[in-house]
Amino acid sequence: MSRLEQLEQQIAELNEVEMQTLREWFERHDPELWDRQIESDAKSGKLSLLAENARRDHQSGRSTKMGITTLPLIFGVPLSSLRSDSYLTR
Repeated sequence: MSRLEQLEQQIAELNEVEMQTLREWFERHDPELWDRQIESDAKSGKLSLLAENARRDHQSGRSTKMGITTLPLIFGVPLSSLRSDSYLTR
């Protein structure tokens, strides 16, 4: 049995309280992994082309000023992380 299969079996055996605790742990842990991946991609230059394309689109008028409530609906971004000058390129 693989390590993943063992984890799946153990998770299936969790009671309701344990399962809720695991969900809460994932809610804290998953964004940390995402942040590390984004940081790694940025340092390696993987995001440079995307950033340049977005800048070029914005400079050529192919972006839309977004209301403060639009971004969370599209991307699930927390309201606390938004600035009033957020733009989305088309």
